[in-house]
Amino acid sequence: MFQNDQKNIPSAGKTDTIHLTCIRCPLGCAISVRLENLRAPENCGIPKERRLPGDCGILEVSGNGCPRGEEYARKEITDPVRTVTTTIPVTNGDVKRIPVKTREEIPKGRIFACVKALKGLTVEAPVQIGDVILPDVAGTGIPVVAAGNAAVKQLAGNAVREQHS
Repeated sequence: MFQNDQKNIPSAGKTDTIHLTCIRCPLGCAISVRLENLRAPENCGIPKERRLPGDCGILEVSGNGCPRGEEYARKEITDPVRTVTTTIPVTNGDVKRIPVKTREEIPKGRIFACVKALKGLTVEAPVQIGDVILPDVAGTGIPVVAAGNAAVKQLAGNAVREQHS
C-alpha cells in the first residue's frame, strides 16, 4: 500500500527533490530523489516487472554508493517499511526480558499498532531464537519472533525447604 506520509512529496504538476540518508549499510549515503507527480505504484498502470526508472513519478535517484541505496530510496518514497524490535518480559526464565523482532519489515504506518500489540505481552520460558511470539502482528500477516533465548529458571539448591512447626 502507498504510504505517502512525507510532507515534502510534490503534488500533481510539481517537480521536487527529497533528500534521504540510506540505512542499508553503515556508510549512510546521502541520497537525492527527484520526483514529479508521484503516484502510488499500484496506480501506475504498469506491471511491476516492466516499470522503468521514471515510472510512478520517480525521475532520478542519485548519491547512492551501491544498487542497494537506489532500491532503498525508491522503496522509502513509495512504500516505506521497517523492522520493529523491542523486548518483552519472560516468566519463569533465567532472564527477565528477551529481545523480539518482526520476522520481516512491516509497513511504516503499522509500527505503532505493532508496538501496541506487543505491550503487555509476556512469554513463558523456555524460549529459543526464532520461536514465534505473535503469529500475525497488527494485521500485517508478519509474525513477531524471539531474537534471544530464555531457559527455565533453576531453583537455588536442590529443593525448596519446607517449614516445620
